[in-house]
Amino acid sequence: DVAVTAGVFRGAVHDQLAEASVRQAPIGWDERFPEDLVARITVAPARGVELGVAGAWFALLGTAADRETFRHGVLGSIDATIERGPVRVWAEAFLGSSPIHFGIAQTTRGRFAAARVVAAYAFAAPFRSFDAIEPFAVVQGLEASSEVDNDRALGVGGGLAFHFAGDWRVTLSADHTALQDQLGADITRFILQIVARFRS
Repeated sequence: DVAVTAGVFRGAVHDQLAEASVRQAPIGWDERFPEDLVARITVAPARGVELGVAGAWFALLGTAADRETFRHGVLGSIDATIERGPVRVWAEAFLGSSPIHFGIAQTTRGRFAAARVVAAYAFAAPFRSFDAIEPFAVVQGLEASSEVDNDRALGVGGGLAFHFAGDWRVTLSADHTALQDQLGADITRFILQIVARFRS
């Protein structure tokens, strides 16, 4: 099976200009189309396997809070999902224009690259309240710009997903991301998510 998805999304430049300390006029569609265009193609070559490729043409500011430096960047990604019985593995990688502002001048430069892998194993739940308990682990990394030193991040994390009867799921997770100097201080997060899927 092959599926194609495409959409137009609100560009981040709107919020960046609205939050700037110096008031600036918003960028309208009649000017330079300050939105993000995204398209994704997925294919299922075998049962339990899905491969995807996506591309985006996204709005950004070359210099933080400076309307006159508005332009578009490009971003591409590939991803794969494999489900074999109780095992699930999901991997994705991104490469494109860096949207991150660096230095005293707060400018963007170079290429952005990132990757993430998630692996999970679902156990039959020993309690009637759950359909399954699924521990998972995550490893992710990024290079914020190919033209900036000390701009990398490496994150690890994991958690438990509790699958209830029906389409309810509760996830408890924690992760830690080590950041190099250009990106700030390390980050540790503890997350509780409650997910429900409604069928029409």
